[in-house]
Amino acid sequence: MPKQVLTLEPGQRPRGMSQGTRAGDFLFISGQIGRDATGKTSPSFEVQARQVFKNMEAVLATAGAKLSDVTKITCFVTNFDNLPIYRKVREEVFPSDPPASSTVVVASLAGREYLIEVEAIAALKG
Repeated sequence: MPKQVLTLEPGQRPRGMSQGTRAGDFLFISGQIGRDATGKTSPSFEVQARQVFKNMEAVLATAGAKLSDVTKITCFVTNFDNLPIYRKVREEVFPSDPPASSTVVVASLAGREYLIEVEAIAALKG
């Protein structure tokens, strides 16, 4: 099955990886961090969490998909105390029929300024 690599604008594409890949009717979205399109990252966990889902929405859009097409998410947070904030944001993003979800507390992400990262799988309509 051929794979289709999805990318955003050149300035938003991370080096050495794809923002997402499509294989058949599935879209696999790489871990999204709370960095905005200008390259800035807020020190606020909630701002980062909201930005993560905005970034995810942008990747989904490149495949003609929406957040409602997401079937599974995996979230990595660096501080257990931020879980209630993450849950609140996740419930706002997926107000009904939420995707399957796993959440993992980790010591660190790829950059010390990153407090959250979320990866996803979406089921696309043929």
